[in-house]
Amino acid sequence: MRALTRVLGRALALTGALCACGRSAVAPAGAREQPVQYEFTIRNSSGELLPAARFVAFAPVKHTATQETLALTATEPFELVTDALGNQALHFQLELPPYGTKVIRVRATVALRDEPVPEALAASGEYLAAARFVESGDPKIQAVAHQIGGSDPGDVAKRVERWVGGHLEDSGYEREDQGALHALATGRGDCTEFMHLFVALARARGIPAREIGGFLAAQGEVPSARSYHNWAEVYLDGAWRVADPQRQVFGERASEYVAMRVLGATEADPLGNSQRFLAFDRVLDVRMN
Repeated sequence: MRALTRVLGRALALTGALCACGRSAVAPAGAREQPVQYEFTIRNSSGELLPAARFVAFAPVKHTATQETLALTATEPFELVTDALGNQALHFQLELPPYGTKVIRVRATVALRDEPVPEALAASGEYLAAARFVESGDPKIQAVAHQIGGSDPGDVAKRVERWVGGHLEDSGYEREDQGALHALATGRGDCTEFMHLFVALARARGIPAREIGGFLAAQGEVPSARSYHNWAEVYLDGAWRVADPQRQVFGERASEYVAMRVLGATEADPLGNSQRFLAFDRVLDVRMN
């Protein structure tokens, strides 16, 4: 799927009328509203008319412990598809003339809070299991996880976050996912490998953890393609809490994180952990502006 897409890291402010395809709500008490805006340029690279070219773009996650999507609009009609994890995808069907281009602008408003909302943990086994890139059952991962020490889950999770942040050197952006074992062996990785290794070590200690992809957005900033980031969440004291060993953040500053995707725990996920969007038709050349 990666060969179908190219991502360019330039943020653009939205202009033009947005079609009324979204929904709206009121920000919960104690949350701040955060605009999220991005756009795609889609080009028909063939000399044939494409009467119904398909294109899918991710939208902010509908609901997490620290995030609510309040509004969602785009400059082209879309079908909104939400999965069991709360991930939202905008499905577009476009008519493109030979070698023609179209720009799709997406705008969302999310409410972000620092203090997570408690929730029951359904299907906890999914967040304790080994998975592709999260080799929590491997003896090497198990050995390190138990060497880290600690007994209380909160203390263990914090120790894991500190250990990963101290063990890995930031390699800068890596095009392909490498996984927790690779990160452990080489001592290097980008934000994705920091995330993989943290989740693998936490699960090896019996602490539910999951992987999140999205944008960083400190107060007053608008997320952009350049601020795309992967981090983890760990389930402690009845709620999902931020764990970002690359940035040395644990259980705080959650309102700086805009979740675009809760990553699946199994190998069935066909999109990979770093995809911002997906183009179905091979003749489409797509870039995120």
